[in-house]
Amino acid sequence: ETDNPPPLPREFVEWRWLPEELIQNQERRKALDEAIQTLSPALRAVFILRDVEELSTEETAAILSISAAAVKVRLHRARLELREKLAAFFAAQEKGTTQ
Repeated sequence: ETDNPPPLPREFVEWRWLPEELIQNQERRKALDEAIQTLSPALRAVFILRDVEELSTEETAAILSISAAAVKVRLHRARLELREKLAAFFAAQEKGTTQ
């Protein structure tokens, strides 16, 4: 008889997302995409260039031929609109339901 310790249980940690988390993230992404599409073209363009493409204020201003100040104002307005539009979705998600 040997004094070997019993084998450790083989528990594997799954590093990928759990199915529920994947679905929840897909729902969040869909809600965000839909909310972005409801923005006016001027706000949507600034939001996408700044927050999605991660361009600087100056780069965004140059692409859209507007001032840096206009970029900042439009980005602020776009974020406010998105926050308002997504508030109900996230409140419902916290309660365990989605709209």
